[in-house]
Amino acid sequence: MAVPIFFRLGSALLRGGGANDLTNAAQAGVAALKPNIHVDDRNLKKKMAALKRELGGRNMMSAIGMRQLKWINEHFVTGGHGSWAGIKYRPGSPLLNTGRLRASFTHRVGIFGHSVVVGTNNQVAPYHHFGTKGPYDIHPRNGTALMFVGPNGPTFRRSVRHPGLVARPMLPDVQEVEQMTGELVKAAMQKIGQK
Repeated sequence: MAVPIFFRLGSALLRGGGANDLTNAAQAGVAALKPNIHVDDRNLKKKMAALKRELGGRNMMSAIGMRQLKWINEHFVTGGHGSWAGIKYRPGSPLLNTGRLRASFTHRVGIFGHSVVVGTNNQVAPYHHFGTKGPYDIHPRNGTALMFVGPNGPTFRRSVRHPGLVARPMLPDVQEVEQMTGELVKAAMQKIGQK
């Protein structure tokens, strides 16, 4: 004689006489059973909407651009965090003689808010960022002489032999951009989690 087995699925009480009856009863009970589970997702929807506002579109892209501009400014102030080669003919930090190059960096968020461009339209920036291979001659374009400020003050020459520029990277590399972006996303998520 089989031992009766009782089990509860939701509100349905099933009774079986043995293993086969149990299987049949379970299949019949499961097929007839309609579980009623209620999940209140209003708070989750609020948090998801807040996350979308924080991370989506123009706000986050603008924050990423601003963070990169801050990094660039720090690089100028610290001489590439000490990695830029020094200068020989004047006191001070490299690339900060007038401040025009540093001030020329901007950011622009893409039209749909899915991208950000950080850079400069200053024509000398690529030469300083990537460096130049030297030596090479420089001749005047408009006029008969070149003028530059040397260790003894203003100097005039018909041409000069330039040794080349050492690379002084002014833009963050991909890993640094990813790290900065990750920090911004993490901060935004923590901000939303505190609300």
